[in-house]
Amino acid sequence: MSSPLITVEKGVIVRAAALLMTEKEIGSIMVTDACEPVGIVTERDTLARVVSLCRDPCDTRISEIMS
Repeated sequence: MSSPLITVEKGVIVRAAALLMTEKEIGSIMVTDACEPVGIVTERDTLARVVSLCRDPCDTRISEIMS
């Protein structure tokens, strides 16, 4: 059984994506631009590129930290 693909648009703030990942109990989320995949964000990306650098997750866009 496969799970549905969970996506967010690249302009979404990190906090919103983190809340969605928490709600869905997933460790990564596909990033899209006009419904086309452009990257992925993982829990590790959030830790390494937001938390460890003391960036504000409410002022940081997913596009700034995606792989």
